[in-house]
Amino acid sequence: MSSATIQDVHGRRLAIQSRFGRGDRHGWALSVGNADETTTAPAEEDWSDGAMFGTIKKIEGAKAFGFIAGDDGIDYFFHKTGLAKGVEFHQLREKDRVSFEDEEGGKGPRACEVEPTSA
Repeated sequence: MSSATIQDVHGRRLAIQSRFGRGDRHGWALSVGNADETTTAPAEEDWSDGAMFGTIKKIEGAKAFGFIAGDDGIDYFFHKTGLAKGVEFHQLREKDRVSFEDEEGGKGPRACEVEPTSA
């Protein structure tokens, strides 16, 4: 098992642990915050493809955009034009788990390639 602790630009401590040796899957854990206040990403989700995960926090259906609370503690804006191929905006609901890729938008973090997860 290997681990590292880093501090992000917002002053949060990030602790990353990876465990190998479970076939083709890699076990991992990501903790954000201090020892009394941590958020750990679910182990059943596999980040080996570089995807990020989060929960839909708010949807503005009339304007076809919303916000995702990322597992990394950052809120991401998304628009219907940023959905993965085959995903329709009306399929998404608040509190749905999603995977996405992040990019820097004009006003802050933006999610693209957004799609629901099975977890």
